[in-house]
Amino acid sequence: MKPTNDELDDLLAPMREALRADGADVQVVDWDEHRLSMRLVLESVDCEECVLPRESLEQTMLAMLRPGYAGLRDVRLSDPREPESGSA
Repeated sequence: MKPTNDELDDLLAPMREALRADGADVQVVDWDEHRLSMRLVLESVDCEECVLPRESLEQTMLAMLRPGYAGLRDVRLSDPREPESGSA
């Protein structure tokens, strides 16, 4: 079942907290019962290379979110460090 906006915000809080420690954040673009699409925000990052690569972030988010978002099968992250990832 698709979480509500508030439930999704609560599920994302630990990941957002970790990203904010490096000056990054994520924005939800879209989600349904099985897929979450997000955008990585690096506007206040001093060291872009210090933020995990897209693939690692996607895997970490999937592992962190699955316990509270039972139907989640896929996390897609648009990463501004990869111009082509925004068109996927």
